[in-house]
This record gives sequence, structure tokens and C-alpha cells, in this order.
Amino acid sequence: MFLITSLWMAKFHEFPIRRQSRLHNYVVQCALTINLFNEKIFLFVWFWYVGLALISFVNFFTWLFRALYWPGQVQYVRKQLRAFDSTQREPGILAKFTENYLRRDGMFIVRLIGMNMGEVVAGEVLCGLWNNYSPERRLLAEKPGRKSLGASARQNGGRRMEIV
Repeated sequence: MFLITSLWMAKFHEFPIRRQSRLHNYVVQCALTINLFNEKIFLFVWFWYVGLALISFVNFFTWLFRALYWPGQVQYVRKQLRAFDSTQREPGILAKFTENYLRRDGMFIVRLIGMNMGEVVAGEVLCGLWNNYSPERRLLAEKPGRKSLGASARQNGGRRMEIV
């Protein structure tokens, strides 16, 4: 978007005026008040859009860093689970829980819940997911070629585990 100054928008008019038998040529700039007012509004809107673009740019790279920096994801899960449950967990199990059970899309959803609904709700969701992460599911989640968790549902008598 180009900055449009009042000089570019203005119209110049040339007209002669006769005064005491001499012809004087005058060049006058037509500057309407509404055009000057509109110029100030559009200048503000232009800077507003530039500011929003910069904020969006920074926010995008912040989310990209959070999604790609994996130790930060494990620390976030540890912090959220520690707030609701005081038992100590091994860092290896938390890393496997985060990498194999939640994965990147689950962490993205948990982070969105934390940003939009609050960290308490995100912590409760993580506690429910941790309680759902039983030893049988741990074994299934750690298998590299797994497709679904249907086998553990059959082991539970066909019942589905729900997050509360």
C-alpha cells in the first residue's frame, strides 16, 4: 500500500486574474477539508494494519517455536500435572506421554485450551489424559507401527475410557 500525501491528491488550477491592466497567472491548490480528513484516517488505518501484521508475525513465530521446541512441551506438561497432582513422575515417562500419546497435535490443542479457557482447564484436561494413559496404553503408544487403540478397548470389555 502506498502512502498518499496531500500533494499527490491535490488538484492544481491555473487561472489568470487581470489587475490594473496587467494579467497575473495564479496557480491554486484545491484542498478540500474532507480530503484532508480522509487522508488522516487512511494514514492511521495504514499504520494500524502494519502494526497488526507485525504482531501477527511475532505471534506466528512464537507458536512455531512452542510447537517445535520439544523440551518445552514436556516442561509444560510437567508443570500442569504438578499443579493438580503432587506425586513425582519420571521424566522419561512424561516425555513418552508427551511424544507418543499427546503428540504435537494434542499439545497444540492443550495449549489452545490454556490460552482461551485458562491454564486450570488445560491442567484438568492433561490430568484426565494422564489418568487415561494406563500401562496398557503406554505399551501401545510406544509401539512404532501402531494404527489405533482398538486393542486396549477390547481388553477393557469394549468400554471406552472417557476424560472427565
